[in-house]
Amino acid sequence: MKQLLAFFLFVCFAVTAAGHGKCLDRLPMPSNGGDSISVLRAVSAVGYPTDPVEQFKLGSRYYNGDGVAQDYSKAVYWFGKAAEQGLADAQYNLGVFYVAGWGVSQDYAKAAYWYGKAAEQVDADAQFNFGVCHFAGQGVPRDYAKAAYWYGKAAGQGHADAQKNLGYCYAAGLGVDLDYSQAVCWYRLAAEQGLADAQFNLGVCYYKGLGTSKDKAQAIYWFEKVAGQGGDNAKTALDEVKGQPSSYWNE
Repeated sequence: MKQLLAFFLFVCFAVTAAGHGKCLDRLPMPSNGGDSISVLRAVSAVGYPTDPVEQFKLGSRYYNGDGVAQDYSKAVYWFGKAAEQGLADAQYNLGVFYVAGWGVSQDYAKAAYWYGKAAEQVDADAQFNFGVCHFAGQGVPRDYAKAAYWYGKAAGQGHADAQKNLGYCYAAGLGVDLDYSQAVCWYRLAAEQGLADAQFNLGVCYYKGLGTSKDKAQAIYWFEKVAGQGGDNAKTALDEVKGQPSSYWNE
């Protein structure tokens, strides 16, 4: 019999920026309705901006190449100015830039520093990424307890990836006491948000009876959710689940 427990997934800390949260979602155009030209004129008329929000906007424009030539170095400069004044969005973005090496040399220690600053301001993406840093030992010493702590902070705000990773910590006993019932709880919250890895892991829990009773219908339900997103591993799991004799589910 295959051991599906080995399929527990924990895909979160690739060394690219994409592995550290939704970086592009956090580099938005300003939402105040001002167009690029009017903002840039205002900057040129009074000199460089000193307000952190305006500094962040200018950094965003250099990142996007909106009204100015795209220049990651200048984006980093202005995000840095805003970050030093305590703007959480800018602190988060600096972390992303240091992970990706955009406009700066790749530096995980600086990325972790700025993620930490934003995390302390209750920024869920930064909390998740700070947890990733601690779990992977990127820029900080590896510390599963701190990873679980920051995953928990982000998970409590509804961050699906953090919920999945916290579930994994409970399933593996990393940084927390091993507790499959807690793993099921967090996997479920992430699975309900459509996260395929969490859906798969939840299916494994129902199949193996980890933290919950064995439940063929629930196992199939969650594996089919993953299969519907193109997960080949779920198709293998479905074949195995459906092939189990009825006595298996009563053990």
